[in-house]
Amino acid sequence: MLPSINEISFRQLIDNNDLSFKFEDILLSGWNMEKINGVVYIKNSSTKEIYQAGSSLE
Repeated sequence: MLPSINEISFRQLIDNNDLSFKFEDILLSGWNMEKINGVVYIKNSSTKEIYQAGSSLE
C-alpha cells in the first residue's frame, strides 16, 4: 500500500486543503505496462467501512 502500510489520513488531506496527490514507484523492467492498473479507496480506519473506490479500469 502506498505511501506506506500506515495509510494516509483523509482528515489530514482535508485540513491541508489538498485533495490531489501523486505517488511514484519503481517498476520492474519485466512488468507489462499495458496490464498495470491502479486502485484507490477511501475507508474508515475504525469501522473498516469503504466510502468510495475507483480504479484506472473505469
